[in-house]
Amino acid sequence: MSGKVKENGTSFKTMALSVKYFYKIIFKKFKSYIVYNLLSAVFQAAAPIVMIFLPKLLIDEFLGGRDYVRMALITLVLVSAYVILNAADSFCTQQYQKVVDRFNRYFEERHKQKCAEMDFEKTEDPEIMDLSQKALNGLNWYGGVDAFMRRVSTIISGVLQLVTTGAILFTSSVWVIAIIVVTIILNFFLTKLRSKLEFDLNGGKDILDRKIDYNFWQTYDFKYGKDIRLYSASKMLDENCRELNDEYYNLELKYRKRIMGAGCLISIVNVFKHAGMYGVLGVMAIKKLITLGNFSMYTSSAVTISDALQNIVSEFSWMIVTSNYLYNYVRFMGINTDTAFGNDPVDFEKEHTIEFRNVWFKYPRASDYVLKGVNIKLNKGEKLSIVGLNGTGKTTFIKLLCRLYKVNKGEILIDGRNINSYDFDEYSKLFSVVFQDYKLFAFSFKENIAVDENPDEERVMSISKKVGLEKKIEDMPNGMDTIMFKNFDESGVEPSGGEQQKMSIARALYKDAPIVILDEPTAALDPIAEYEIYRQFNDLVEGKTAVYISHRLSSCKFCDNIAVFKDGIIKEYGSHDELLRISGGEYRRMFDAQAKYYINTDAV
Repeated sequence: MSGKVKENGTSFKTMALSVKYFYKIIFKKFKSYIVYNLLSAVFQAAAPIVMIFLPKLLIDEFLGGRDYVRMALITLVLVSAYVILNAADSFCTQQYQKVVDRFNRYFEERHKQKCAEMDFEKTEDPEIMDLSQKALNGLNWYGGVDAFMRRVSTIISGVLQLVTTGAILFTSSVWVIAIIVVTIILNFFLTKLRSKLEFDLNGGKDILDRKIDYNFWQTYDFKYGKDIRLYSASKMLDENCRELNDEYYNLELKYRKRIMGAGCLISIVNVFKHAGMYGVLGVMAIKKLITLGNFSMYTSSAVTISDALQNIVSEFSWMIVTSNYLYNYVRFMGINTDTAFGNDPVDFEKEHTIEFRNVWFKYPRASDYVLKGVNIKLNKGEKLSIVGLNGTGKTTFIKLLCRLYKVNKGEILIDGRNINSYDFDEYSKLFSVVFQDYKLFAFSFKENIAVDENPDEERVMSISKKVGLEKKIEDMPNGMDTIMFKNFDESGVEPSGGEQQKMSIARALYKDAPIVILDEPTAALDPIAEYEIYRQFNDLVEGKTAVYISHRLSSCKFCDNIAVFKDGIIKEYGSHDELLRISGGEYRRMFDAQAKYYINTDAV
């Protein structure tokens, strides 16, 4: 499946695709689940059939020879068989229930992994984010995958009952068969209608769920606490939630009346079905066309086959609607990860020269290009500063280099080869990047630095000292094992803004990649503080290729060359001194505007 999200196919097609997709995975990972499920279906089918014969045999014996010993023996044998079959079914049910939790979590973990591995550009696509929400809801809707698979077993059980009791019932009356078939057909269409209404209702609720969750999450997330209080944002969030809840209620109201109507019609059809079956068989018994024992057997068979057919139709209808829902999961998991199509290894012994050749790029669904014919080359160990106003393409340049997006025209080369030819995981090892919107996790300090469940504590400490976090570690209650933030631990520490910036830089240093990038992580600082951060970082990455991005000039002091971005092109390129000599140049204009901030430093 391509990056474009495909729409659902026909109901039967989606059901077949969903069954095939999930059965293939379950058979590979959870064979015992399928085995016990199928055995349970066989035992469930057999148990009612045993009890069909018990009343007939007892009634015939009571009206005939009245051999009470024989009646007791019949009862003992058939009841024992019934108990054994139910016990076997219960055993099988308990066995497959043992893996259900692990089974459900497996599919949720696959979804989480897909979100983490998906192309970055797709994480910003509302259509795919809606599909992701639908996929998650599908895993939990009406029992999710487990209920879906058990419906298959119920259908198999119903078919087995249909075959065995059908043979009995065919010896009674064609009219009974006709009544059952006609009412089942009516029920099929009514159940399908009700299922379709349920599906449409829940499909409409998916997008609302995502919006409601977002509004509630902002209220619960302590990181937004200051803004919510100082700007009285709770009123806006409450109003948004009220409007969304009203929309949710109106959607429920719109569909529930029709769903209830379909349900009432199904009940009425079932009443006529049972009245018709008992009526026909009752007349036959009165006319002595059948014995009382056969009347009992035929009525039990009629009820059994009717229930079996009803279960088949009902479960089949629900399977169609459930599969449409679960097919969202299949669609989501089938989205290609385009950035991962290369499989060539990276030679980490090479110079790692970087070259942009006539690179053009615009964001998905955008009409204007952000970068327009960019050409630039960096050699190993070179320090490049990229400056320019907001929105000139600086961060986009880095996203393309890191393969978070693909270029529309032109190409990006590393060591003379197109970056798309490399294995993505290998390629990612080339870069240590600190973005402006860097994120820390509610994990321990050392896990935040190493981004590894088994971090090298000595190395974490060494790097922490270099970036000035040694005192912070000493002050924390559990040292490097202290949890950051209070999301899950009341004793968690809330690092200051400056400490979080240092932690993000320490994370980049811990990775020890040959190419390091700072993409305005210090934009919130004043120019002097920003200059100090860049100066310190530059000393720590000596010998590595480095790209420093800013719309201020703090990073320029340390760099071999400066690229001035404007309107999606590199407007000027050269060293600090060369660019200052361009009369009326863009860099000179920026320098003159910012120079006052650096009077007491040697930053520029």
